[in-house]
Amino acid sequence: MSTEVFCELCKQRIAVPDELVGQIVQCPICENEIATTIDDGGQLPQAAELGWFMRTADGQEYGPVDQAQLDRWVAEGRVDDNCQLLREDWEQWQWAADVFPQLIPARLPETQAANNPSSQTWACPFCSERIQPSAIKCRHCGEFLDQRNEASRKAKRNCKVLMLIGGLIFLLGFSMIHQIYQDYPNLHYLPERFLFDKPGAKSGFLLIGLGMAVFFIGLLKAWLRRE
Repeated sequence: MSTEVFCELCKQRIAVPDELVGQIVQCPICENEIATTIDDGGQLPQAAELGWFMRTADGQEYGPVDQAQLDRWVAEGRVDDNCQLLREDWEQWQWAADVFPQLIPARLPETQAANNPSSQTWACPFCSERIQPSAIKCRHCGEFLDQRNEASRKAKRNCKVLMLIGGLIFLLGFSMIHQIYQDYPNLHYLPERFLFDKPGAKSGFLLIGLGMAVFFIGLLKAWLRRE
């Protein structure tokens, strides 16, 4: 059996075994020495009952209630680790889990955590921030973690750039040929050899051919790298 005494330093109730009653014991929380002397009636001096207040996560406050009522709230689940508690002799609110350690959420056992990759995190090799093992890109520094995936993405972007450049070169050559036809309307009725004699015609056709070649090279590379 044990008897509760009140520590005046840390304001906590301490359970003292009956065989230590009448001796000086040390508080296991603050290491303060407590005299467990017995009064004339054969009882330990009892501290005055202090009221408790509870503040929920949404800011609602309840109390004051005595220690027994607060213990019942904890047992019923009305007090969780998101609540705050204040005793009448305290100046600041404290988290309920600091007063009732049993409210601290239980961690997964090591064997279960090892089988659950989502419960683990790794350090990013670039910024050292914690990230998920399956992450491809660090959400903190923006660096890609899988270099092979990054190389593949760069290659695909290069293919698109080639196709875009080829298309622009083709349009430039086509516009040059179109302008020649605009300047010489009679070319529509003459053999094509007369077109090549005009200034800029050969350059226009050269750009058209070059643009088509670049475009199809980019298209071919993109097809070869398809997933």
